Amino acid sequence: MKIILPLVGSLLLFSLNSFANITSASIFREMQSTNPGVISNRQAATFSVLAKKDDIKIEQEDISSIGLPAGSSYESNINVSNYSLFYGGKGKGLTTEFFAETGAGGKKDTINEVTSVTELETTSKITNASLGLGIFDGFGISVLQINGQDKQQYNATINGNPISVDTTTDISLTGFTVGTAFHFGVDIGLFYQKADFKTKSTAQTAGGGGGDTQSADRIGGGIGISSRSFRAEVGYVKNIKATKSEEGDLNPAMAEFTLEGTLGKLKLGYTGRYLMDGFFMYKNVLYNVLAYQGNNEARLENTFNFSYGSDTKGHSISGSYSVGSVESEQTQPLISSLPNKFKTITSSTSMSLSYSYIF
Repeated sequence: MKIILPLVGSLLLFSLNSFANITSASIFREMQSTNPGVISNRQAATFSVLAKKDDIKIEQEDISSIGLPAGSSYESNINVSNYSLFYGGKGKGLTTEFFAETGAGGKKDTINEVTSVTELETTSKITNASLGLGIFDGFGISVLQINGQDKQQYNATINGNPISVDTTTDISLTGFTVGTAFHFGVDIGLFYQKADFKTKSTAQTAGGGGGDTQSADRIGGGIGISSRSFRAEVGYVKNIKATKSEEGDLNPAMAEFTLEGTLGKLKLGYTGRYLMDGFFMYKNVLYNVLAYQGNNEARLENTFNFSYGSDTKGHSISGSYSVGSVESEQTQPLISSLPNKFKTITSSTSMSLSYSYIF
């Protein structure tokens, strides 16, 4: 798909769990490691809980070229709530990381045909758990299990044509990651992830269902510098196998840059990610299914982290807020059999609150 504003109109996302740890452990003690090779670098043990809410709006202002009355428009409103807990042990030797999350979301699609309005609602839910083990300083492994479900049940009439949908799609992803990190003038991190992404759908209106299993194997690496109060890294992650789409083979990949620092008890961090060919973070499966599934244009995501509290022992409180938008060209999702593409604006606001105890 053609990207209209890849940088200026980039989508801004704020999240405390940005998983940007490829070359060294994050200054943010509550942050989970992307590369399990850095787990044993953690400077202090941490327990944290987090609540996060995303509100996303997708708009197509004029979709009349597919046979609808002049001035017809489309709008989708998505709400996702996630609750998670995290434990990371103090490094130097055998070290454990554990992450668990539950999330739920709703999506309301509205087609305005000027003289009539059609509203369709769907619901989704997800559970997510991972366990990481730093075997020794610079080497670790982790396992990941994600299970989700998306339900679409509605009857509607669009452009005079009746539509009846009763579909349940089950989603699962199982992954195993092995990684290493070492210092050779600069911090260097490498990891390999073996993963299978499965979907199983029952479309009653079609008189049947279907399923699909895709290889979601990835490799990643990065270089960086770090100290007790400052950290920076540049990383690159890509899927090993190409994925199929109507536009041909895609090669999902992501480039990212992270900068973190401390000012007394205040910690500030930034991660910029450039996602290409439909790449998405596996921890954001529900967000991707509701807002970006089938959307392959490149986009920039900016993550800002901040927290205030003890760095070695005691309490820490963190919070975030974001607003932003991205512009692209997409087909009409409810009438996906038609090739017409429309100017599509995706806007997002996000809020989160986290409490951590460091010991």
